[in-house]
Amino acid sequence: MNSAPSNKILLIEDEHDVVDMLTLALQKAGGFSV
Repeated sequence: MNSAPSNKILLIEDEHDVVDMLTLALQKAGGFSV
């Protein structure tokens, strides 16, 4: 069984603005599920 590779990143951040910025950047980059 072949499965698509997944990219995982654990973000630990207490600044909500930084989390939003990183989430948007990762979604635009593609291949990441946030």
